[in-house]
Amino acid sequence: MPYRIVRKTLGNDFQIQLFPALDQTGYSFDWIQVKSPSSASSTFPSLSQGCSMFDQLARVANLRDLGGHPAFDGMQVRKGCIYRSAALSGLSGAMLETVRALGIHTIVDLRHNRERAAHPTPWEAMGCTRYWFRDHNQSTSAVGDRVSDPALTEEMSRTGMNSLYRRLPYEQAEAYTRLFQALACGDMPVLFHCAVGKDRTGVAAALILAVLGVERDRIAADYAATAHFDITNSPHLGSWPDISEERRRAMAPLLAARPEYIESMFAELAERSGTPERYLRDTLGLDEGAIAAIREHLLEPRRRVF
Repeated sequence: MPYRIVRKTLGNDFQIQLFPALDQTGYSFDWIQVKSPSSASSTFPSLSQGCSMFDQLARVANLRDLGGHPAFDGMQVRKGCIYRSAALSGLSGAMLETVRALGIHTIVDLRHNRERAAHPTPWEAMGCTRYWFRDHNQSTSAVGDRVSDPALTEEMSRTGMNSLYRRLPYEQAEAYTRLFQALACGDMPVLFHCAVGKDRTGVAAALILAVLGVERDRIAADYAATAHFDITNSPHLGSWPDISEERRRAMAPLLAARPEYIESMFAELAERSGTPERYLRDTLGLDEGAIAAIREHLLEPRRRVF
């Protein structure tokens, strides 16, 4: 895809702006950081290969492949194309090499400025060529900010989480727009993440799967798989203090990945936007061509098991 180099930064790294008119979907990435394409891997293994290192990544970084789910019209979500995770600042050694081998091309970081500054994503070490983030200073979905409320109760947490999930598709609309644009442009493989890979990331994953025609119960199950990730290991939560059992109960709904949260999101989406496709059109500004391109890139015929 043609692009205009705006400013050279360090070594082979550039900051560029894509020409919207030259993008076949009609969308651009705005400002992104780009590394020389020669550093990218040309082979893209999948996280579903049964390797124990991939299992560790799911537990340590909440890193999972969204592929493999049955979709509509006899299709399934293609593996090795789109990944979701928590913050990846702690990756090193064999885990970092395993992620690098995935050939991640584009990262969409959903965190706010303070989160990114405290725990930077090692996108260059991962071999990534495009890294996008939104310049903003606050997010009501940052878990680390919410667990510090001393007046928190269990019911407050649960009510707050359901309310949060109803807001997220609209609060995060700018970031979700960039994520769906990347999918429409075919800049695969794509990885998107937030701090713990649960709220902002969970809603984004649910929206992607919904647009691809994955059934709601499977979407909820994919979201709930975050339970295999020890969220208290997230660097964004700091050192986990020795707290009382009462305090743990009060915080439990904040740290949980309950399907009811995703259902609250879909209920609000139905009320305000009607369908996931209308949400993409009316809120994110994608047209039918972009939605069709996303499905073309991410769906493949379902494989029969004999």
